[in-house]
Amino acid sequence: MRQKFKVLKGGLETPPHIAEMTFISGYVTDTRFMGVVGLYIHWSTISSDTLEESDLHQFFYYEAEEFGLEEYQSIKGNDLYAISRTRASLFGGLGGKQIEITEKEAYFFVQNFANFNQKRNIPLPGNRDEYFFMLSKEQDFTPKDRGIATRKMCTPIENNYQAVHYFLMRIFGKDFIGAGYLSKGTVFFGHYEELPLATLCLNTLTPQKSFEQNDSTDDIHVYKSFLAESVLDCDDHYYLVVSEVTLDWDYKVVSFTRHSAFKISSAEVSMMLKRSEYMTIYEMMSPGSRFETECSHITDKAMSSLHDCGKLYMLLNDNNNHVKKRVFRLNDDVLGMYYVSHFGQIIAAAYSLEAIHYLEQQIRKSTLYSSLMITAKYEFKEPLLYEFINSGFEDFDDFLDLVKDENEDD
Repeated sequence: MRQKFKVLKGGLETPPHIAEMTFISGYVTDTRFMGVVGLYIHWSTISSDTLEESDLHQFFYYEAEEFGLEEYQSIKGNDLYAISRTRASLFGGLGGKQIEITEKEAYFFVQNFANFNQKRNIPLPGNRDEYFFMLSKEQDFTPKDRGIATRKMCTPIENNYQAVHYFLMRIFGKDFIGAGYLSKGTVFFGHYEELPLATLCLNTLTPQKSFEQNDSTDDIHVYKSFLAESVLDCDDHYYLVVSEVTLDWDYKVVSFTRHSAFKISSAEVSMMLKRSEYMTIYEMMSPGSRFETECSHITDKAMSSLHDCGKLYMLLNDNNNHVKKRVFRLNDDVLGMYYVSHFGQIIAAAYSLEAIHYLEQQIRKSTLYSSLMITAKYEFKEPLLYEFINSGFEDFDDFLDLVKDENEDD
């Protein structure tokens, strides 16, 4: 699908206080079908005040459904640790590959992202003076240029399941430009116009019978159809949607049909999303702050969040291979979690035996391990970690006793 660009007018050739800039390198993440894209650009600069040479590293985070160019951060100089941390905090959860881009493509992406904001009256993020020169400088983007750049931010489709999952993600996210990248011919996208923008939580595909059909050149095409049962999160309520998606031999969508859509309760969703959770409980013989310093091989790659009684570290897979499975689960991109409480416990939690063994192995690699004692290992039929984190309990065993008592009462 071809997209038009409107260049924002301005007179800046470079950011303020910079006399000259030279493009060094850049990359874009191939995660467009997930609905988010990370863009990194590295410039060599010469100061207009001191004529000193330096470097400027720019990070752009783009969300294709609602928020557009949502975040911008930059680092001046070459602090490798700061660059790595910024990359991890912005792009660490995307799961895609970093695809090298040219200077012209860097302009293409920044202008593309900013135009989304302009059309929806969304303010541009961060210090816009540092990247406004890229918006005010017109570039001659030919259709070929656009096609090459677009393909760089779109991961190659490798199987039918991946194609259907991504297509429905884009449809339910109201991202019809993204859906267009995954289809060909005349495909009607508006079957669920009455539904609000939604997140695809669970998508179960059932292959239907393949069929052959002659095209306009009398070549025989083999088409494959899939029945999709989709659980959607629409913030304050949920939907169960059944659709049929037909693919051509090249994994492109050629037909999209609605079967049904109706609201379901949060209890029904919980039953559908229910899965086992594995936990290993450690007691610490030393302050919890040591986890941050002595397990940096874990924390440097994790997304962290503070809670009333501790800190959660979430590790994500470095790929999006879960989209290639017949059943897609939104949280299958989570490798595992560590919860470090303020009261002397570390809880490692994961959704598979393989993953919990990996988390335990990472703990054993640390110098902190000699100060830890494993007190319990559990397999629960449904996840409990988040329930414990939000319970206000200081000790997991006390929380577990309450859960057991409630189940016995039921």
